[in-house]
Amino acid sequence: MAADPTRGVARTRSTRLLIWPVTILVLAGTLVGAAGTSAVTNPNPAATAVFRLSGGDVAAARGLARYGYVVLNAWNADRIPRLKKRNPGIQVLVYKDMASTRGYAVRGRIDDPLLPTGVGFAYADSRHPEWFLEDTAGKRVEWSGYSSHWWMDVGDSGYQQAWLDNVAAELRAKGWDGVAIDNAMADPSHYLGERTLARYPTRSDYQAATRSFLARVGPSLVARGFLVLPNISDADPDTWNDWIQFTSGGILEHWTKWSGAAAGSGYIDGASWLRHARLMTDTQAQGKVFLANTGSTSMADTRTMRYARASFLLWWNGGPSALSFSVAAADPWSPEWTTDVGVPAAPAYEVGGAWRRDYSAGTVLANPRTITVTVDLGAAYLTPDGASSTQVTLEPTSGLVLRTAPPG
Repeated sequence: MAADPTRGVARTRSTRLLIWPVTILVLAGTLVGAAGTSAVTNPNPAATAVFRLSGGDVAAARGLARYGYVVLNAWNADRIPRLKKRNPGIQVLVYKDMASTRGYAVRGRIDDPLLPTGVGFAYADSRHPEWFLEDTAGKRVEWSGYSSHWWMDVGDSGYQQAWLDNVAAELRAKGWDGVAIDNAMADPSHYLGERTLARYPTRSDYQAATRSFLARVGPSLVARGFLVLPNISDADPDTWNDWIQFTSGGILEHWTKWSGAAAGSGYIDGASWLRHARLMTDTQAQGKVFLANTGSTSMADTRTMRYARASFLLWWNGGPSALSFSVAAADPWSPEWTTDVGVPAAPAYEVGGAWRRDYSAGTVLANPRTITVTVDLGAAYLTPDGASSTQVTLEPTSGLVLRTAPPG
C-alpha cells in the first residue's frame, strides 16, 4: 500500500487486498493422491504463486488443486473438499480484512452469512458503534476511493476479540487451513484522503494499533494450528520483522512493480528493490513464509514477469516462500515466470552491475538499476526463447531466468 501511484482506481466490491481477494496459489510439486483419488502431478516449480480476484477470475485460473496454497473468499468454501480430495496436502486460506467492515455485505439489515471481513457492518452498527473510527469532525470514516468500506478500530480490544472469535469459528466450521489478513497497515493515509483519524492522528499512533491487533489475533490463531499471513505492504523492515513475530509470515503486494501500473511502467529499483529483498530474506531467516505478488495489466508483459521471477529467485531459500504474477480476468500462467531451474546452488552476488545467482539447472540475473548492463555468463545457457548464449544484456529494471544448456 505504500505510495501506490495507482491508488484509487476502481476495484470490484469483493476485492480489497490492494490487489485482491483473491486467490493465492502456490505451486507444490508432484503430489501423491490419497486412496481412491487421482494423483495431482504438478510439472511446475515450487515457489510459484498466483493471486487472483474473486468471482469470474477464480474460474479463469485453471487447475487449482495443483497448487500448494489457495486463498479464496469466504463464500468459496464449498471448493475446499474438492481441492483437498485432489491434493491432500494443499493449504486453503480464507481472505479477511482486518481494518474495515463492508456496508455492501448486508441484506435487510442483516449481515451476509459469509463475509470478506471479521466483523459484519450490521452487527457493529447496532451493537458496537464505538468500533467505527471517526475523523476529527466526529464523522465515521469511509475509505477514500472505496465505497461502503468503513474503518474499524483495530486497536480496540473488544473489536480484536470479536474479529478473532468470528474468524476462528469460521476457520473451524468450514475447514480452512488459515487466513490471509488484508490491510495490516503502518500508514492509514492511503485511504484517508484529506481526513484525519481522531483516535489515531499520526502514523505512529495507527502503527501501534495495527501491532496490537496482530499481537492479539496472530498468536491465538497460530496456536490453534492455523496459518496466518497478513498483507503488510507499507512497513519498513524493522516494523515488518516486529509484526511477523506474531504470524506465520507476511505478504508483500508490490514485488518489483507497483501492482496496477500499466505494462512497462511502475518498476521498483535501487534502494527500494534492496529493501524488498531484505524483507524476503529476513522473513525466511525467521523460518516463515514470504508471499510476493507482482501485477500487470497484460499477459503480454513478459518484462514484468521476468524481472519479478529473477528477483525472487535471487533471494529464495528453497522453502515455502512463493511468487505470483497477477493479471485480471485471465489465467496468469506463463512459462515466462515459471521456468524451473532447480534449487539454489550458491548465494546471490553482484556482477557487471547486475545481481546473479546460480541454480542447479540454470542461473538467474536481475538488473535493478536505471542503466543497461551486459554480463558474461562464463558458460552457455538457454534464453527464454531457447537460444544458447554466453552473454546477456539486461535493460534497466529487467531480469532473466536461464536454463543450463545441454552438453554440446
